[in-house]
Amino acid sequence: MFVSASGIGNTLEVFDSIFAGNTARPPGGVGQANGGGASVRINGGLNATFKGVTFDGNTIEGTASEQGAGLFLVVDNDGTAEIQNAHFSSNQAVASTGGPLVAGIGLYVYAGGTSVVEVDQVTIVDNLSQTGGGSQFFAWVLNYGWVDVRDLLTTGGHTGAGVSASGDTSVALTNLTVTDNATTGLYVSREDLTADLSFDNSILYGNGVDLYVANLTPAASNNLVGVNPGFVDPAAGNYRLAPGSPAENAGTNSPAAGLGTADCGGGVRVIDGVVDIGAFEGVDLIFSDTFEWQHTNRWSDTVGGTDCIGAPAVP
Repeated sequence: MFVSASGIGNTLEVFDSIFAGNTARPPGGVGQANGGGASVRINGGLNATFKGVTFDGNTIEGTASEQGAGLFLVVDNDGTAEIQNAHFSSNQAVASTGGPLVAGIGLYVYAGGTSVVEVDQVTIVDNLSQTGGGSQFFAWVLNYGWVDVRDLLTTGGHTGAGVSASGDTSVALTNLTVTDNATTGLYVSREDLTADLSFDNSILYGNGVDLYVANLTPAASNNLVGVNPGFVDPAAGNYRLAPGSPAENAGTNSPAAGLGTADCGGGVRVIDGVVDIGAFEGVDLIFSDTFEWQHTNRWSDTVGGTDCIGAPAVP
């Protein structure tokens, strides 16, 4: 999908959609490549919304910079965008020759010119570059742009997430879980004092380097960096908190940009009065001993559902 649009009062809405198996190449295979699944450029007051979308197995192939094999999103000149309940997995950057600059293989966001971008309840998993570098998520924010990232999980890449903020910008990273990325978990570049960059309630663990800060250190509070948070079963992709996790009830209820209304899985954001650190709220108590392991989703069946052997729940 390619979109280039502008205009105050105009909207772009993409709901409950899957972008899978697409490839973007520059003309003749030479030059920049972006937007394997979707390339979207908006400005001039237009509002874009992506909800319930999946970007899986898309590819970008170029000889210069490669960005956004899943979604490449540019928001400028008073535009606004929201990405909510979205999933980016197994997208890849494949270099035609050499090793071009790679960023945001799953999701790439540019925000400038008093634009606003919100990224909320998003998973970014196993998005990789053939050249061995690049981040799964990247936000480049400048010239009065504003980006708010909440309740995000990124795992299985070279670099989990990267942020570059310069000028009179505002960037808030809240309740992230960045884990099991080979080189760097979170890369942050705050270019000057006018860039307002905050980092709260987040887990960085099990990455090659959990946190790399270039230039000025961002404001940060209530994070777990390099501390085992006690995930339920990371080998199986379960990054919820197990009983006894040091992340339980250890966050701040007043991060710089406020809390999201739900966690990464769509559950209640605050349990027991104090927010947990990381993308997921609450510890896994009921199933933590693995005794009740099969078909537990059927426990919530009502009229019209089925019991554990597939028979009607209510005869």
